[in-house]
Amino acid sequence: MRYRFVATFLLALLGLGPVRESVAAPVEGLFEVTVSGDSTESSRGMVSAEALRQVVVRVTGRAGAGTDPALTQLYADAPRFVQTFRSMAAGQVTVSFDATLVETALTKASQRLWGRDRPQIMVVLDGPASAQAATRRDLMQAGQLRGLPLNFAESKSELPVELREGKPEALSSAAKIFGADGLLLVRIGAASVSGFWSGPAGEGTATGTVTEIFDAMADRLGSALAVSGTDSARLTVVIQGVADLKSFAGALSQLASLPTVRGLSIETVSATALKIRITGSDAVTLRKAARDGGHFDVSDGVSPRQIDLVYRP
Repeated sequence: MRYRFVATFLLALLGLGPVRESVAAPVEGLFEVTVSGDSTESSRGMVSAEALRQVVVRVTGRAGAGTDPALTQLYADAPRFVQTFRSMAAGQVTVSFDATLVETALTKASQRLWGRDRPQIMVVLDGPASAQAATRRDLMQAGQLRGLPLNFAESKSELPVELREGKPEALSSAAKIFGADGLLLVRIGAASVSGFWSGPAGEGTATGTVTEIFDAMADRLGSALAVSGTDSARLTVVIQGVADLKSFAGALSQLASLPTVRGLSIETVSATALKIRITGSDAVTLRKAARDGGHFDVSDGVSPRQIDLVYRP
């Protein structure tokens, strides 16, 4: 009860609108990065390897993937995964990789894959205003590197004590108020920086640089949400709103007709729902196809393994 009050009070303190439902975000550009260098033939090997390291960190959800000895050969072969090089200003080049080739190579290397469906993270900064600009900049850069969308809360008053202390229930309640999937509180002290978070992968804390704190949270998310490459095209679909034989048949027919579905098998059947295993699609693509098809209401979520639908004949 106390945390419900704190959450409601926080809404008023921060001058926000009504509580919103959290919505996972399909993140574009996971396979494109900008690094220092140029696009000349003599530089492409080194530039593409450095760019691929950043892409692999994003796609596996592991900060350590960029220096993983098991992936040494993958980085040595980086140029064969490149689609385009684009020279940018100030000695930088943007490298775009073929997503299918990279994911296939990572699967062969027994790496888990984190799809485009990423949780929305709200960031709350607690510290002197003079230090918040630099912290925000570092967090934005870290979010870009890890492929995690960030939003920042603009506080108009002092934060509630429970939130400032990083209490898990207060963090979770605040995330719901902000309409986010998770919340990261960054406490900026005179001698150190601490982070407290709550979200799809549970709660956690870390102390260190802003980048170290963010990487700790991102690694936790990646560990929870990345899936085995061999399972990445297998999804569980739960369809509600099927109450008779006609609706069962209609729901199955509409699901099978979606262009991203290559095969399906029924796992369980109840009086009002179907649980189906499908192959041939990632969660983001299937959600979009189901919405566009017009016969299903699609729930939002961050799970890369399950999608919840409601059949609308």
